[in-house]
Amino acid sequence: MLGHPLHEECDRGRDLVEIRALLQRRLVAIKRTVDLDLQGMQPARGTAVMLGDEADLEQNEMTVGKLNMIKYDTVTPGMEAITKIRYKDKGSLSNIYPENGQMKVRFYENAKGIAPGQSAVFYEGEDVIGGGIIVGSL
Repeated sequence: MLGHPLHEECDRGRDLVEIRALLQRRLVAIKRTVDLDLQGMQPARGTAVMLGDEADLEQNEMTVGKLNMIKYDTVTPGMEAITKIRYKDKGSLSNIYPENGQMKVRFYENAKGIAPGQSAVFYEGEDVIGGGIIVGSL
């Protein structure tokens, strides 16, 4: 547990992006002695922070919520898409499955860095199909 200072940052009104950046800076100092990576944050649970080793960051499935569909209102289950999970991510080939207002994503190969609270965007060529917020990995 990273402790009380994080709660103070939340009380000061910092948004999750600022808090995530703060955690990543603090994690650099921790990594000098322990090999851990920031896996995600779960604001719905208060200020929960998940840490794990690098292997824990590689997953081949995830769920995306708070969808914002752009190109299509709905997609055919199993539609092939390039899914980006970070801003500078080149994207990974995946199949997407709409389910109960969320999108299940299955990558052809393990994707690194799937973390709750991060954005995910689905592409068909250069076109944005839609996107949302990662709820968790499966």
